[in-house]
Amino acid sequence: MIFQADLRTELIGCLIWAALAPACVFSPSVASGKVTCAVSADCPDQVPVCLHNACYRADSGAGGAGGANGTGGAGGFYLRLDDGPPDPVITDSSPGKLSAMLFQLDPLTAWTVGRFGRALSLPGGTTGGYVTVGPPAPLNSVSDRLSVSAWLRFPGGSASDGTVLSRRAAGAGGYHYVLSTAGNHLRVRMFTSNGINADLSSNQTLPSGTDWMHVAFTYVADSKVGDNLRLFVNGKAFGTQAFAVPFASENTPLLVGAAEAPNFDLPAKTIGDRLAAIVDDVAVYHRMLSADEVLSLACGARPLGPP
Repeated sequence: MIFQADLRTELIGCLIWAALAPACVFSPSVASGKVTCAVSADCPDQVPVCLHNACYRADSGAGGAGGANGTGGAGGFYLRLDDGPPDPVITDSSPGKLSAMLFQLDPLTAWTVGRFGRALSLPGGTTGGYVTVGPPAPLNSVSDRLSVSAWLRFPGGSASDGTVLSRRAAGAGGYHYVLSTAGNHLRVRMFTSNGINADLSSNQTLPSGTDWMHVAFTYVADSKVGDNLRLFVNGKAFGTQAFAVPFASENTPLLVGAAEAPNFDLPAKTIGDRLAAIVDDVAVYHRMLSADEVLSLACGARPLGPP
């Protein structure tokens, strides 16, 4: 069996991965701008993912960036955002099967062409929609290590200010963690209302233009790990900070594309900092991804195989 995929320019220069595919997936060949993966006849059900000059099983996580132990079952989740109209419910493709839903978005018009398949178009502004993910109990399993991965595209050509992903800390106010774009930089904050907190902005500006960009941060609450809060854009390190505080349990959901105002007593709440962007493939991991795993995602690997 032969499979071909267009050789995307953003894959040039990506790490050559040691493929996790079984022996029946052969080494690829590259000709005329195409990556070709050959699969032996005794593996008719193996469909490989072609990434530059390596092939992977479609359900392997493409180099360890996902797999069954990647996002699901322990507070992590994976929103492929391929659902499409008219259902406002979004599928969590991780084993944990969390609940995700569109809010203030028309499920008939919010979907658009994505980095992979479909994606969500978020209008931003004061009333733009967002996504909620819950319930809180499984999210609380993410206590001492965390990674977030997402694809963003800004049709206007430059990054607008807004929240990519957030979870409010209801007890003390502020946020457990919030990933945002601000002043054409990527920014991650943790424990924002505490005296001991993290606030890391990228040491480079975000790429201009209308192409897709991959953003991520990784974290582990272990002071023995140097620079244990790390930002990445398109697979490259964009800043680090030493910080090591575990997350407490909360009764708040996680939001994609917006943030709860931090100073309102629950259950009253106000949603703000809404992101104007096209968003695809949002994943939260209950572990600290390595730099190589983040690079794999930025090179086009998807966090998990088909649900």
